[in-house]
Amino acid sequence: KSVYRLYTDLLLLETFCIMTYCSFSKILKKHDKHTGYETRNAFMLNVVNNANFTNYTNLQGMIERCQQVFTDVSDQLAQQGQEGLYEDERLFIDMIHKLNRPEDTTESQSKRRN
Repeated sequence: KSVYRLYTDLLLLETFCIMTYCSFSKILKKHDKHTGYETRNAFMLNVVNNANFTNYTNLQGMIERCQQVFTDVSDQLAQQGQEGLYEDERLFIDMIHKLNRPEDTTESQSKRRN
């Protein structure tokens, strides 16, 4: 359960980073529309892109490592005949993956079927 909690917290942190970036972009787009200025591109490039939440390669590395540990633990539990994750927990993780990395979902689904 601890691995599951860590893994989901890391996924939620990644979601926060993505949503914050998108929020800045949308807010600036509305600002430019209402004021007639064109500040969005410059502000995104000079300010937002330099913020910590836009450069989260360490977080992505932690997610990948945690995902591997999570998979290994789940496989070991299955081999021992013990129940790993509940269905709702697996659905939660899959949904977060689909939100954060839509390009990965087709690949990960085909791996799980094999």
